[in-house]
Amino acid sequence: MEPNKAGEYLAQTRQWLNRRFDVFDGEGIYVPNHSSYGFSALAFRLEEYARSYALLRMFNRLEFSSLLDIGCADGYFPALIRALFEVQVTGSDLSDRAMVRARSLHSVTGCALDAHRLPFPDESFDAVLASELLEHVTGPGQVIAEMKRVAKKYVIITTPRARDRADVRRHFRELDPGEPHAHIHYFTDGEIRNLCGDRGFYFGARSRWVQRILNRLAWGDDTTRMQRQAYLDFTLESAMLSETSREAVRYALIGRYSTGGEWRKMILGPGTLSRLLRLDVAIAETRPDQAYDHLAVLPAGRMPVPGRKKLPDGSLLEILLRDFAVRPLRIDSR
Repeated sequence: MEPNKAGEYLAQTRQWLNRRFDVFDGEGIYVPNHSSYGFSALAFRLEEYARSYALLRMFNRLEFSSLLDIGCADGYFPALIRALFEVQVTGSDLSDRAMVRARSLHSVTGCALDAHRLPFPDESFDAVLASELLEHVTGPGQVIAEMKRVAKKYVIITTPRARDRADVRRHFRELDPGEPHAHIHYFTDGEIRNLCGDRGFYFGARSRWVQRILNRLAWGDDTTRMQRQAYLDFTLESAMLSETSREAVRYALIGRYSTGGEWRKMILGPGTLSRLLRLDVAIAETRPDQAYDHLAVLPAGRMPVPGRKKLPDGSLLEILLRDFAVRPLRIDSR
């Protein structure tokens, strides 16, 4: 992307994200970016749980005492890492409003920044994470180089995985030009390895088989209806989407949860989801060709080999699905 266009894209994306992190529902409760308020079985939350569990399993085998999370949104994941591993965490995001929310919701501190130019000295953090970031930036290679520069030990990346070039072409053919903060990159296995280098460890996250099951079992009820409606209203007001895309968003947030919620709720709770997530990572790690996401652990200097688990998998799942929650943030306390 040309420098002038890249700068314009960056400014527009920051502006949209700042608005997104100021979305409150009709009762004055902030709409978080992740499941900050407790267990949720909405379809997009189930995707987040699967990705988060894959990342937690990886961090559970790494020796680190500090983490920089680039693109941390409102601070959910670095706070989760801190709760589990008792390490120092720093958040960062393109949006300064996201960092305000990260402090208010999760007591995660950091700064707003452009990931192409990180304002930190070399080797400032043991581990540097960019989860679901590379697909949004104009220069993914430059971002990876910056991550390696400020990391002492590990660079950890997740990003959506294209099965082949035909899948890439389909993605861009269907991409709505009015969608803000869109996936402007979609990497095949070969492309992500060319970007990240040959010395990394490459895995998958979110297996296609288990994700299909989770998608069928996803449920929402009245407790999330107002939050979903607030995000729908914001999306339709803030983006110049085609009518086809607008209908797809309406269905994803409201329509799909209008029937069948009670029987799905009986089936899918934290216990069932724990078992499905265990199966999910077992498939995705051994069959990355059947995964929706890339998960890469890259060297920064001399590469420490991932070691033995620090915590049992059950502890990771217990925190992720049951114990990790904060009080809802109200408009009068923001």
